[in-house]
Amino acid sequence: MDEGIIFSKTDAGAAVLKTSSSILSQKHRRCLILMDGQRTAFELSAFFRPGEFVSIVKELVARGFVVPPPGGVDELGEGPHSDFPRIGPHEFSDILKSALREVSERCGAAGDPLAMDLSRCNTAEQLRAALRDAEVVLERLIGAEAAREFVKRVGKQLMGS
Repeated sequence: MDEGIIFSKTDAGAAVLKTSSSILSQKHRRCLILMDGQRTAFELSAFFRPGEFVSIVKELVARGFVVPPPGGVDELGEGPHSDFPRIGPHEFSDILKSALREVSERCGAAGDPLAMDLSRCNTAEQLRAALRDAEVVLERLIGAEAAREFVKRVGKQLMGS
């Protein structure tokens, strides 16, 4: 999918948002709300987990809630896709090293298994996914609030923010 595509709701999409109907999942509803005719696919994909965005858009287009892109549904590509790359390999490497160093400093030897798991990540997408599992482990080691803060901060860095 071209990351510059701008999506907008159809009349049916706008109408379904005005109801309290449960025909849309929370993710589909959120995606439809965010499609304001100004945000690009790249910007929208940041609101979803890796690989979710394309399949959600395809379903919304198929159900008639979103205007298809100019090239039609085929332009959306085969799903599920990874999100658009937001950082380069060098930036990823720096973020990973910093995260591993912080885990080591804050958790000591108890954090070594977690650091080993995170160090196996080769892409920003893999690390974003691994952070969700890491949060549970970090909660036990450094507390829930500190774990959430760490995961959120590293996640934002991986998104290029």
